[in-house]
Formats: sequence, structure tokens, C-alpha cells
Amino acid sequence: HIYASVAFASNATGYRYINIRLNGSTMIATLGHTEVAASNENMSISTEYSLAVNDYVELVVYQNSGGALNVIATPNSSPEFGMTFQGKAST
Repeated sequence: HIYASVAFASNATGYRYINIRLNGSTMIATLGHTEVAASNENMSISTEYSLAVNDYVELVVYQNSGGALNVIATPNSSPEFGMTFQGKAST
């Protein structure tokens, strides 16, 4: 189980995306929002994915408001990225 949460600073223009990317190229989960109000945008995403030996995952965020837009740093809330193993360990 792979999960993430991100909060973008308020800006009423453009889109916000968060993606979980596998091995630098394959998106295995994606979420996008169109901004409709000038308030902070809190986004959460998760997916179940069976990883192989040497696989790695990244959290990729994107916004196109037309200017610099910060990700809000809030302890235990944003940004957060992690995973849990849900299965039998190989021997």
C-alpha cells in the first residue's frame, strides 16, 4: 500500500496534480484537481501495487498556476509519503 498527502498554498488558477511514479517513468496512481477557489488544496492519493526487487517509487507533484506555488509543510500532514507491506515475506 503506497500513500501520500500534499497541501498546496492557495491560488485560484490552474491545476494541481499528485502522482505516484514507479522506477522513474511509470505512473501507477495519479490525481488532479482544477482550482475553483482561492483556498489551500489538500490532496491525498493511495494505491495497491506489487513491487519487485529493486523497484522504487516517487511522489511527483505539479501545478500550473503560472507562478511559484509552495507545498505547505504541516507536521504529520503535508507533505507525507510512505508505504506499508501487505503480504507474505518471501524466504
